[in-house]
Amino acid sequence: MSNVKYRPVEPLSDWMEYKLKTKELDPPVFRCRLRPVTELNMMDGIGLAPDFKMGRATQEVAIEAVAEWDLAVEGIPIPLTPENKRGWLVPIIAEEVEGRGPGILLGIAIVQDAQSRENFLKNSPASSGGGSQ
Repeated sequence: MSNVKYRPVEPLSDWMEYKLKTKELDPPVFRCRLRPVTELNMMDGIGLAPDFKMGRATQEVAIEAVAEWDLAVEGIPIPLTPENKRGWLVPIIAEEVEGRGPGILLGIAIVQDAQSRENFLKNSPASSGGGSQ
């Protein structure tokens, strides 16, 4: 019999906060809850196409990882639908995230955070403070 040395993950992270270097959001903060991403999910984004692009695959995985958000237009919340996710995330997914190191874009930060088990463990340090910077 094998003893399990890991805890099961929650289906969604707590609210994550990303401070962006952008003028596309006011304030320039994207808040969301994420679904976990594994190496198998990443393979779904890769595909078998001969014209594979790593940026496109990362974008697809990042968009799929977003499970909830707090985006609004003039105070009216934008419903989270597959069409809205693509339409509203694509313009900001390549914006740089403050405090994450040079060149870390929102899509990359989302994928990194969605791959971190710590963000999906109940009562973990990450879940008590509202996520990443």
